[in-house]
Amino acid sequence: MEYPKGSGIKIYDRKNGSSIVRIPVKITGVLAIRKTLPTIGKAKEYAQNEYNYFKLSEKGLKGLSQTQISEVQLAIKRCEKANVSLTEALDYALPRMKTKGT
Repeated sequence: MEYPKGSGIKIYDRKNGSSIVRIPVKITGVLAIRKTLPTIGKAKEYAQNEYNYFKLSEKGLKGLSQTQISEVQLAIKRCEKANVSLTEALDYALPRMKTKGT
């Protein structure tokens, strides 16, 4: 099965209950990746994370580490809860963090 739909990432079920995730070259950019995971749920989560990283990389986040991308995702969630955009939060916070002359 392809998961997420339209991504090109394939998940294959095995007889022992585990699943294999195959990520194509168009996502990785170098070589296709095959990873065995213990459950279909973990396989779907892994596939979704890899696809999300690929989509983010296309939109200007290329070169960021996985940790930095996680920080961006957390910041966006916090801003959504506060009903402000990330840009608005940064525009407000950055001038106050570095006062002139210090």
